[in-house]
Amino acid sequence: MVLTPYAVSIKDQVTQLVYQLEHVFVAPKNIDLANLAKQFTLRASVGFAENYGTALLSLMRQQAPNVSLRIISKEIKHTQQLKQGDIDAEIGVIGDNTDIEMMSRLLFNDYFIAVCHKEHPITQQQITLDLLSQYDFVGVQRQSPLSPQSQGSCVNSLTGLSKSAIINVSGFSTAMTIASQSQLIAIVPERFTRQIRHSLFKQSLHTFQLPFAMATLSISLLWHPRMNNDLSHMWFRECLWQVCQDINNPIT
Repeated sequence: MVLTPYAVSIKDQVTQLVYQLEHVFVAPKNIDLANLAKQFTLRASVGFAENYGTALLSLMRQQAPNVSLRIISKEIKHTQQLKQGDIDAEIGVIGDNTDIEMMSRLLFNDYFIAVCHKEHPITQQQITLDLLSQYDFVGVQRQSPLSPQSQGSCVNSLTGLSKSAIINVSGFSTAMTIASQSQLIAIVPERFTRQIRHSLFKQSLHTFQLPFAMATLSISLLWHPRMNNDLSHMWFRECLWQVCQDINNPIT
């Protein structure tokens, strides 16, 4: 086959065009964090934002100074945001209602503890289930809106105590605030509240182990498969994982 004069004249242009097209369909292997300018959106509970938000943003901006972070509430259920691309990732407990299409990574396992005011009478006694049942509780009810079927607090559903909480609130930090200002006991996740307990409630709250075994919580990171190999998204997920490992190390 003999090239026409026109084909010869555009040979270099075609070669360059083919080269450019090949690179259009090849994903980049490196990310320029110094020039990355993007807002990442994370769906998580208020408690996660309180305990991890500052450390997460600090780590992200140390590496990528032009990024920003938006954390939106999980209190109102919305299961389609990952699929629709409205958010980048979500923090939660994987359950029966979790979309099996989503990718996930375990961040940490958690367990429940009790907190009360440092001058609460229970702090001077050996903790037993019978003793615990003698005192009043602040419960955490995270479903919204509340219905007669959903008003059982964490005191009943998590511990098996026969008495109901005398006040129910929507978050663990609120429960700890009330416990720090009253003679009520709150039951909260240890790791999930560790940072805020040590930074805000160290002088006012006493922490003790529950006198019975309880199931652990597995807190996971979820994201849509289409974002799995996106370099900026991979970096964001790694930042989330790293922050959870750092904060969950014992505090001295």
